[in-house]
Amino acid sequence: MKFFCEYLSLSLISILYSYATGLTFSVSNYGAYPNDNLDDTNGIQSAINDAIKYGLYNEIDFGYGTYAISSTILIFNATNLTVKGEGIDQTFLIGYNQVTIFYAQYCEGLQLTSFSIDYNPLPFTAGYVVNVGDKYLDVQVVLPHQTDVNQQVRAIRRYDPV
Repeated sequence: MKFFCEYLSLSLISILYSYATGLTFSVSNYGAYPNDNLDDTNGIQSAINDAIKYGLYNEIDFGYGTYAISSTILIFNATNLTVKGEGIDQTFLIGYNQVTIFYAQYCEGLQLTSFSIDYNPLPFTAGYVVNVGDKYLDVQVVLPHQTDVNQQVRAIRRYDPV
């Protein structure tokens, strides 16, 4: 009986400790693998959903490499959730559509850290104005940017690369 009580006490302490410190959810355990050129959105979303469902102080971990994102990853009602990569020059989330990568709502203590977000193709074009008319504007596009022919222009902004 003494052994059982000690085992039960140790189990309760272990459960309470894991609840207080949280769990780590690796996106690779949900099918999101870096550098495979496959869409990782669903795997990342599943890892986040499980971490939120489990409770407080959980962490989502990305490995080294590039993850392909095709649609917005939703984070709702998260408390003290950390979404973490290996470093801003080591983990990349690349949007392959013009979407918001993360959309968070009703969260408290949410941290997004140690990764970079970029897009392919870039959601903007950069270049130089070379000619202006009454009804047109000619722009010389600068590489690596691409021309978005027949796309609506929403804004023209001055950019200073320095």
